[in-house]
Amino acid sequence: CFRAENKITTAVNYAATGSIVRIRLLYGHQETADSELTEFKSYLDLLNYSVLRYDYLRSSSPLDPKTDILIAVSPKTDFSSEELKAIKTFMQNGGTFILLLDNAYYSDSTHAVEKTERDQPRLTQLLKEYNLSVNFDVLVSENPENAGLRSTALITEPYENSPVTGNAVLSECSSISILSDANAVVTPLFKTKSQTYSSPTAYGIDLQKKEPSPSGSFITAALSKGENSKLIVFSTSSFLNNSEFLTDI
Repeated sequence: CFRAENKITTAVNYAATGSIVRIRLLYGHQETADSELTEFKSYLDLLNYSVLRYDYLRSSSPLDPKTDILIAVSPKTDFSSEELKAIKTFMQNGGTFILLLDNAYYSDSTHAVEKTERDQPRLTQLLKEYNLSVNFDVLVSENPENAGLRSTALITEPYENSPVTGNAVLSECSSISILSDANAVVTPLFKTKSQTYSSPTAYGIDLQKKEPSPSGSFITAALSKGENSKLIVFSTSSFLNNSEFLTDI
């Protein structure tokens, strides 16, 4: 088993130094509501991390690369140009940004996978500068042995040379592509097992496999290192929701 909290706290601990004491949760972009993250925030509190909001327009204290890790849980709207500049300055001065993006979510009311609307050209450009792209698709397992209770809850495994260990369940995740036109070094963290295929979300979600559907093993989380900065990207935030946070395989 690999408990859900390990997925994100492994990334936090990997990025942290002895002086890191604050987790700054990004607000102002329709991120996941606080009411859905109480288990996650309680767990960080148990690890002696101070959890504070960061809203570029309202926060009284700026991001400090010596004491802060910035985490964005499923932002739906884009950064302003001034806000992006502040975040990039934080990162270039040694800061770490952990970003969890969602292209789909499981609806408890309809019992179906629904599309998440995102239009974020500035965020997309930031990813590109770190040699990453989160594709607009949903990964689905062809093999029931590689899936959880629903076909989009995939049992993933660490990528070769990944700093994380142990399998993890990532629900409603998308594929991540590594680009080749940026000055950053990317290390994949998690990948799906084989017999997984990609279903595009451009015109809604249809989880039935159609030919030619890309299939194989896909990257679902990655670490990108710039000269002084770290960007850690997960292609889903579902495992931080209270309903899934303490779920084992």
